[in-house]
Amino acid sequence: SEAIEPDGVSRFRAQLVAGRAGYDLTRRIDLGVLGSVMWSATEGRRHALGAELGVLIRANLWLSVGYNVSGFRDRDLGGGQYTARGLFVRLRIKFDESLIDR
Repeated sequence: SEAIEPDGVSRFRAQLVAGRAGYDLTRRIDLGVLGSVMWSATEGRRHALGAELGVLIRANLWLSVGYNVSGFRDRDLGGGQYTARGLFVRLRIKFDESLIDR
């Protein structure tokens, strides 16, 4: 919920839970299902649900195209707005300890 404090600062509290489940169709192509739930006292509960298809461009670098059948926007969420309804494109990079060893 949002409250204006005596110092004039606005305080807002919300929770966001998001997840992705993936399945490798081939060594280079994967299919993912995405879901997000965001809730707050002022906005209520909002949902996003979609799917994506990804292609391995090179080692640990994926390009994905997806579509959210339901979604929401929030001006305070940065980045590509993967919770918005509609088409999206995403670049995923896998980082692990082997990158540090180099």
